[in-house]
Amino acid sequence: MSNSYSVSLQVWHPDANPESIKAGIGLPASRSWEAGDQRTTPKGTVLNGTYRESYCLFDLGNGGGEGLGKFLADVLIKLENNAPFIWQLRQTGGRVAFLFFGSQVIIAGNLLRSRFSQASPASASILVSSPFSEW
Repeated sequence: MSNSYSVSLQVWHPDANPESIKAGIGLPASRSWEAGDQRTTPKGTVLNGTYRESYCLFDLGNGGGEGLGKFLADVLIKLENNAPFIWQLRQTGGRVAFLFFGSQVIIAGNLLRSRFSQASPASASILVSSPFSEW
């Protein structure tokens, strides 16, 4: 069994400009759109309708082996610096979530739940995806 993982941060907001979200998080987004924009696939194919809310997806990184704990600790330290911005997003109707893919997701979810259960203003949801159907 592989110990690989991938971690992303997702941000939704009813009407925030994606550029302001990117600046506030301090990272480049791999995918983003603004509320009211025409819906498209990641490759740019136009779809019916428009987006109901603004969205940014930030790829935080990936790896394998035993490095997930240190990786997450480093990510949390970096994001803690952006806590006032994340708090403001959430206060104005935004949502923030971590998204995990891989075989180490149970460890990752427990670490983040523990860290953010301390009423941090940068608190977030945790979305977990695993290659194992029983998870």
